[in-house]
Amino acid sequence: MESNPLGGKSKPKWFGTEVSGYTEVPVEKRCGTCEYFVKGDLCKQKIVLKDPKVKTDKKTKLKKVDAENGCCSFWEPK
Repeated sequence: MESNPLGGKSKPKWFGTEVSGYTEVPVEKRCGTCEYFVKGDLCKQKIVLKDPKVKTDKKTKLKKVDAENGCCSFWEPK
C-alpha cells in the first residue's frame, strides 16, 4: 500500500479509472471543491469527458461525479 496521491487514506498503488484516474473513495481533494465541477453532480474536465468508465449525463453530455467522495487526477481548486 502506498499513500493516495489525492490526499486520502492509503490505497493500492493503482486505483481509479485508467483514463482520468476518477475514483469514488473518501479523498481529501474532491469534485465538489474543483474548478471543473458544475453545480449538482457534473464535471466538465476534458480528460474526464473522454473517460468511458465515468457515467455521462444524457441531457448535458457532461460526466456525472460524486461531489463528496469523487475525484480524478486533474483536480484544480476553485
